Amino acid sequence: MPETPDNRALLWAYAAVIMTAFCWSGNWIVGRGLHEEITPLALSFWRWMVTAMVFMPFVAAAFWRERNILRQEFPRLLVFAFIGALAFNTLIYWGLRTTGALNGALFNSMQPIFVLLIGGLWFGQRYSLRMMAGMVISLVGVVIIIARGDFGILVDLSFGFGDLLILVAIFIWSLYSVLLKAWPTKLSQMVFFAATFVFGLPMILPFYVADLVISGPFVVSKTIVVGVLYLSIAGSIIAYLCWNYGVRVAGAARASLFLHLIPVFTAIQAMFLLDEKVHMFHVAGIALIFSGIYAATAQKPFWRPRSPS
Repeated sequence: MPETPDNRALLWAYAAVIMTAFCWSGNWIVGRGLHEEITPLALSFWRWMVTAMVFMPFVAAAFWRERNILRQEFPRLLVFAFIGALAFNTLIYWGLRTTGALNGALFNSMQPIFVLLIGGLWFGQRYSLRMMAGMVISLVGVVIIIARGDFGILVDLSFGFGDLLILVAIFIWSLYSVLLKAWPTKLSQMVFFAATFVFGLPMILPFYVADLVISGPFVVSKTIVVGVLYLSIAGSIIAYLCWNYGVRVAGAARASLFLHLIPVFTAIQAMFLLDEKVHMFHVAGIALIFSGIYAATAQKPFWRPRSPS
């Protein structure tokens, strides 16, 4: 039986995945906003190249010290690198070329369901009824915010090839999250993260070179520079370190529930940055999301029957 983390460790893990949700709240907007200026492979390659240039000077010495562990865990690290650096991001950016951020956000909210399915069917993990109920409650809150309180919007949504790519991306990221817990590593947190893009960049490179031959180079603009910096620093370094830590401590099922906070943070940012007003559907959706997260992660039951006196 795996050791159950104490309350303090869980609180730090929850804080980490909340930070991940905050950093990733802008990813869909950036990916969709740049889809006409840069190809998915170019965006994926330069995101991780800039991440490597910023992050590696701080972790290079530790990377060398842990080289023997890196060698031992190399096959597993290749799986994490393929999913985390190449497949997930590239599929998301490719999907966002032909579908909107609304569809993407809806599919992103499917991750907790995928995590439960992969963990239960593939790895035999068991989840409590309370956790599953909390997942459903928070998912309803997400849908209310995305639909802006009008479920007719969901009926009118159309789905195409781009949506399928995003759905596949969310599924394999759910697999990544489950594997973080199922395949514990002896590497330090920072070296493990560095290994994902150090081994991932050579995987992306041949596809990027082929993309350059077919599509040609992109024109560097201020928008692309700012977008890539955001994806590299906030969306990669901060978010991935926090996510990997949170999943290792709390488990993939609990951690993935906090991704339902992404539309909450998006709504808050829109309120302050775009002068959007808070509506009742925001309040209702946020209340359901927090209620669902609390229901799934609370260490004590809400109600305990009194023992007969």
